[in-house]
Amino acid sequence: MKRGRLSLQAIIIIFVCIVVAFSLGITDLLISHRVTSSVEDTQKEKALDVARMVSQSPAVIHALDGSVNKNEIQPFANQIRKVTYVNFVVVMNMEGIRLSHPQSNEIRKHFRGGDEGPALQGKEYVSYSKGTLGHSMRGSLL
Repeated sequence: MKRGRLSLQAIIIIFVCIVVAFSLGITDLLISHRVTSSVEDTQKEKALDVARMVSQSPAVIHALDGSVNKNEIQPFANQIRKVTYVNFVVVMNMEGIRLSHPQSNEIRKHFRGGDEGPALQGKEYVSYSKGTLGHSMRGSLL
């Protein structure tokens, strides 16, 4: 029985198809990485923008310095969460105690996640951590 051999034309077509498929795969990986990185950078900036807005608001400043009732922080945090389309806004004091939280039973409990240290030292940062609401990206500052 005679075994069929591929013609030069067929070999070239197969080779070109392999090169095109490989090129498209590499291009897809590069574009996906770039888009993911861009979206992540945008989310980080949004998290920090919301954190800056909350930390500089008179409602939070006055509640933390004791000139107004700390119970006013929770409704304020909920309002900020709604208008900024973030999943949650948590405000804590310098002892790491939550003054606001989407789950009201978590208010006045110690902040979880272990990533609050830099914020308590006055540093602005974004972290990924697991807390009472699961894994999340957190924009934090003093």
